[in-house]
Formats: sequence, C-alpha cells, structure tokens
Amino acid sequence: MKYASSKSVSILFSLLVLANLGYLIFPSIYYFGSDYSYELIANYSRDNIRILLMVNFLISMTVVLLSKININNNMIHLILILSILNAIIYWYQGGEYGLFQVIAIPFSYMALFYVFPQYKLNDKLLSTILWIIVIWSIYPVVYIIIFPSDYISSLFMDTLGLKTFRGFAQHRNVYGFYAGIAIILLFVKYGNTRTFLKYILLLPLTVGLILSESRSSILATISVLSYRFITTRGFKPSSILIGVISMIAAFVSLQYYLAMYSVRDFGFGGYDRLSLWSQAIRQNSQYWVFGKGPGSNVVNTFHVDMTSHNFILQTLFDYGIFVSAFFFMLLVKVWQNAKKEYKYFLLYILIIGLFQPYFSYGVPIYFTLTTILIGLVAGSKTSNTKTKIGIY
Repeated sequence: MKYASSKSVSILFSLLVLANLGYLIFPSIYYFGSDYSYELIANYSRDNIRILLMVNFLISMTVVLLSKININNNMIHLILILSILNAIIYWYQGGEYGLFQVIAIPFSYMALFYVFPQYKLNDKLLSTILWIIVIWSIYPVVYIIIFPSDYISSLFMDTLGLKTFRGFAQHRNVYGFYAGIAIILLFVKYGNTRTFLKYILLLPLTVGLILSESRSSILATISVLSYRFITTRGFKPSSILIGVISMIAAFVSLQYYLAMYSVRDFGFGGYDRLSLWSQAIRQNSQYWVFGKGPGSNVVNTFHVDMTSHNFILQTLFDYGIFVSAFFFMLLVKVWQNAKKEYKYFLLYILIIGLFQPYFSYGVPIYFTLTTILIGLVAGSKTSNTKTKIGIY
C-alpha cells in the first residue's frame, strides 16, 4: 500500500480547516446587507450541518486510510476501545442514533489525535486562520461604530427581550467563542512582543467579546491567558501568584461590569448552570450506565428540553459510564502529548465544554474541529517533527 505524502496530507488538512471556517463565515458574506436574522442563520446551519459532517468524515477517513497506523500505539488502543464500546452501546440502544456515529468516530479521532499531530504545520496556515477569524470577529464591531443604522439591529440578538451582541454569528455564544480564539491566537502568533498591530486588534476583539456577554467564552479566554502567562515563565511561584491574582482581578472587574451594565440582568452568577446540572442529574440517574443516546435533551426546565451544557454530564448520559471513562482517558492522553501552544486551545475547548454544548464525545462538530486543528497548527511552532504540512 502506498502511504500518503506530506503534500497530500497538507491538502486534506487545509481543506478540513477551511471547510469548517467556511461554514462559519459563509453566511456573513452571502447574506450581508440583508436581514441577517437569527432565523436566517439557524436555517442555514440546519440545512448545511449534515453536509459539513459528511465532508469532515470523508476527509478524516481518507487521511487515516492513506496513513501508516501503528497498532501498538497507546492512542490507537484507546480509540479502538472507545470505538468498540461505542458500537456495543449503539447495539444496546437499538441503533436509534444511526450507524454514522459508529463509523465516523474512529476515523475522526485517529485523524485528529494520531495522524495530524505527527506533522509540523506550515506557519502560513496559522496566519491564514488568524486573519480569517480576526476579520470576521472585528468587522461587525467596527461596523456598528462607523455605520449606525437599522442594519445594526441584525448584529444583535434578543435575550430575555433585550439585545446582546452576536456579530455575524447565529448566537452570541458562538461569536464569543471565536472572538476568544482570535484573542488567544494573537498572543500565540506574536508572543510577548509589544507589537502595535497586536494591541490595535486586541481592542475591538475584547470589546466584541465583552459585548457578547458570553460568560463561558470570557471565562475560558481569561483562564487560558493566565495559564499561558504561568507556563511561559516556567511555573515559578511568583508567576503563578501573578497569574492567579490577574485572573481573579479580571473576573471581579467583569463581574462588576456585567452586574452594572448587563442587558441580561446577571453577571457571572453560576446559579443557572448549577441548577441545570442538578436537574440533569436528578432526571437522568437511570441512564448513567448505558446512556440515553447521543445529543439527547437530558433536562426539562421551564417546559423546554435541552442538553446539560456540560460535556462530562452529557457524555455520561449520552453514552454511559464505560464510554465516558475511556473518553476521559483519551483526553488525558491527548493533553499529555500536546505541545505547549496546543494546550492553550485544548484548555479553551474543555472550559467552554463545561458550560456550553459545543464539545462532547461523538463525531466532532465544527467548534471542536476548528479549535483542535488551530491548536495543532499553533503547537507545531515548537514541534521537532520535520515533516511539514499546511498551505504551500
């Protein structure tokens, strides 16, 4: 069998990145100037998400089939065990959630966690990703400042009858998610250099992130930047102290801001999430062994069915304790193998996943894929691997 060359992997990796970023930014280009309503973007997402999932699966499967897989690798062992357990749970639950999950998960995880990390990504790809996300995040912030008009209303969304900033995204939390990634990317790209461009871009990105009032994204961004400050200084006691104090000061300042000016009428109060999680545990105690099925609405609150908004609980109630245990072991292994910059983005998606339904075990959606792929590109800046892939 002829294995994939670095150039073929390069093309497939770049297609995977651009497909998932394209899914995010396409509506803002196609529907620009029209009524950029929540319903319009919701319909776009619903109509195209399956196409994106199939594209992601086909690319991942091609990468794996064309790559040399070491069956004795611990990462491969964990992925194979997960795949077998997933197939058993699929059979036990009566095949209700579709065969696609069973087939797609092992290929997706092998590509993300085994094949791609073996390559050193071209730095041009990091710059391309950075500018795509930065422009997408900043443009609506600049637009509402320069062109105050009726169109501004479509850049905000109703939350409890009030308006919160969502930019070109479907939801304010989606905008906050990518604005946070853009901020972290700026620090990864430019490091600790006091680049004028970095600070010029940070200002509107920070404004957009705060206006979105996405508490999970704000929390994750501050936590990652604090973790970066500590790690770049070698976990010295003084660095840890400064990092923790800075993180607390940022939380307190934002808590004050949101308490005083929030249009949502609450700040970083965790009662809503704690209440949601406690209800999820009470209402789904019978599913913790074998699960209920992926993507299940496990909570009924205020007569509305929803997910638990916590990847630990959601994985447990979707797939049961056995799949969950090996999935968490896989995450630990991925963290151990990750380069320093890659860990920033892993930490980001894990924190987000504790509060939002953007990360869980299963076929990776575009939130998870873009974050991990960006982390792989960023982490390869310090990689010793000589084989390069990326945009040539």
